[in-house]
Amino acid sequence: MQEKKPSRVRPKVPASKVLVHTGMGAGMGLVMGALLLVLYPAFAMQLESKGSFTVWLFTGALITAFAVGATLTGIALMNNEDARPK
Repeated sequence: MQEKKPSRVRPKVPASKVLVHTGMGAGMGLVMGALLLVLYPAFAMQLESKGSFTVWLFTGALITAFAVGATLTGIALMNNEDARPK
């Protein structure tokens, strides 16, 4: 009798849980950006002197980086959680 090989197909992750992780990451990025500007006023002044576009670019990049990181981490952890034997 042949042994059953484990499937290489990863279990599906619900989209609602992925969106929650993305939202948490975006929120953390926004909070970290605000803390950076409050704790280092010299950085805030230098960023502001470059113009409004630079401030928006910095904010968007920071939020996007945190959101993508939290999303990928959430997907990886949820896949590992589903793969555990029960």
